[in-house]
Amino acid sequence: MLTLLLGSLLAATPVELASTGLRSTPENAAVARSLGNTLAQRMTETGFVKVTTPDDVAAVVGLERQRSLLGCAESACIAELAGALGVKALVSGELSKLGDVFQLTVKVLDAQSAATIFSALERHTGEAALLSAVDRLASAAARAVALHFSLIAEKPNLAPMVGLGVGVVGAGVGGVLLGLAAADDAALRAKQPATFPEAVTLKNAGQLKQGA
Repeated sequence: MLTLLLGSLLAATPVELASTGLRSTPENAAVARSLGNTLAQRMTETGFVKVTTPDDVAAVVGLERQRSLLGCAESACIAELAGALGVKALVSGELSKLGDVFQLTVKVLDAQSAATIFSALERHTGEAALLSAVDRLASAAARAVALHFSLIAEKPNLAPMVGLGVGVVGAGVGGVLLGLAAADDAALRAKQPATFPEAVTLKNAGQLKQGA
């Protein structure tokens, strides 16, 4: 069963996505561009999705057209951009900085319904922390996309079933022990021991099993 499950996951076709990059102010544009491309690459490396990088998106639809579509909040604009790229979802985000603190936003939208598949907002101090955050968010976003498009399924909660199984086994063992104790008590009466010590010994053996 596990082999078949792994085989189906490996055989599944990654979901096609496109990243429009991270919006930012001019002073943070270089960092935002680097992080946007890293986010796309890390998401692709999960195997669940295949993300077209922001640079490739601009090359396909044109930078100005891309900006105009991204500036439109209507679902029709999102669908138009996704249709031009042939993808099922769009990855976007924003990078801003206040003092030493960076604020990073990452969002994935369903191209057809404009529904939010994944959204995260984090604050970090220093560019090194941003790199770790992008790696982690890329993995979480890719998994959310895979769940959304039924590429993978949530693991079922087996704890209640395990508890039920233990309870059934425990009840079965208890029933067996009570049955043995009853049988020993019947055997005590049938044997009719001749001496008092013999009777005590047989009775104690039956009580021990009943207590267990």
